Amino acid sequence: MTNLPQGWKNFNFDNIFYSPSSKNYQLNTKDYLNKGCIPIIDQSKKFIIGYSNNYEKVFKINNCNNHA
Repeated sequence: MTNLPQGWKNFNFDNIFYSPSSKNYQLNTKDYLNKGCIPIIDQSKKFIIGYSNNYEKVFKINNCNNHA
């Protein structure tokens, strides 16, 4: 990329973006509840698709800058 504004830097996308795996935190649809403590977020049309009370499946990132 050329002609960047002064003070800007060019970075490789893979070096600045961290996408952790959430595979171990996924719930089976049969485990979704109509009511619960933890909302289940999905990328579908409906943002909250159900609820869970399983705290072991909560996806947490403690420090986004410390993923290496």
